[in-house]
Amino acid sequence: MTTALWITVLLLAFANGANDNAKGVATLRGSGLASDTVAILWGTFWTFFGALLSAQIGTKLIALFNGNGLLPAEEIGRPDLLLTVGLASGGTVLFASRIGAPISTTHALTGALIGTGAAAFGIGPLRIETLGKGIVLPLLVSPLLSLGLTLLLFSFLRPLRRFAESCICLVRREPVIVSEQALAQSQSAPPAEIVIGTAAECRSVAGADRFTPLNGIHWLSAGLMSFSRGLNDTPKIAALLLGIGFGPTKGWAIGGIALAMAVGGMLGARRISRILSERITPMDPVQGFSANLITALLVAGASHVGMPVSTTHVSCGSLFGIGLLHRNRTDWRLVGQILLSWGITLPLAALLGAVLYGILETFL
Repeated sequence: MTTALWITVLLLAFANGANDNAKGVATLRGSGLASDTVAILWGTFWTFFGALLSAQIGTKLIALFNGNGLLPAEEIGRPDLLLTVGLASGGTVLFASRIGAPISTTHALTGALIGTGAAAFGIGPLRIETLGKGIVLPLLVSPLLSLGLTLLLFSFLRPLRRFAESCICLVRREPVIVSEQALAQSQSAPPAEIVIGTAAECRSVAGADRFTPLNGIHWLSAGLMSFSRGLNDTPKIAALLLGIGFGPTKGWAIGGIALAMAVGGMLGARRISRILSERITPMDPVQGFSANLITALLVAGASHVGMPVSTTHVSCGSLFGIGLLHRNRTDWRLVGQILLSWGITLPLAALLGAVLYGILETFL
């Protein structure tokens, strides 16, 4: 049972990486700052370190997602229950990643806990009021909050858009030596020149290394968002290891989960990346920075207080906020499909949890 539970947890972590690692860096690709591969590498790098740090501050989330407050207290930590929850939630997230649906691992875990608990004990013993206040309410409020705050922040940062085309170029001057006199002159000439102008002006300068300050800030915000995602999601997955004596001080277990999330992101995140970065709405660097900063602050703050927000809902809520700025150029049909996938996630994971629990109890 121990080996099976470990495999299940790593499978869930892999699925989480495949579905979530691109969400923090979708704005980099959407605003043309990075290729698909480079953006995912950047997001995976920061997610990995956020996951490692979660071992120090994720105790509250670990306690919440092992069934504490929802399942009967005497049954918390049963390996067969946790194994079923892991299989049901991992299977749901993997399926969503395969079809390109950006869903919430938090929703999948919550649904799997409900379905498994109902199959094992019936609906009566489940503490549904805890589910509503502690899990469902934050999941419903967080995307609306991120949407509103993204619009608010962008209204303050709108003046920065005039700096979006500012560019600093380092132009290397190669001397052309045609005589001794020219050689003497070239040695006294400056080897490089700094040119400050618009991006269009920089592009017209041959042999220049270009840097746009706002783009650098955008890269940092995407890294911070990915870091906060690793911080929030890892403890929820690690909670499933409680049945084999896992504690929040066992950093080696967190390390294994972080590595599986990284592998899942590198191998399976491209489909979600293209949907979020290209198909929902166009964006510029200032809008992308606004969305990333709000998402990072909300998710990191929720991790600190042990609130189970969904990084998917928060990040997509910010993207939907950008979509409101481009009403006529936003694919609202796709937005509707994403919202529908969110609504289906929890009952699908619950159904899968109930079915898998019945199968496991029959054959084990």
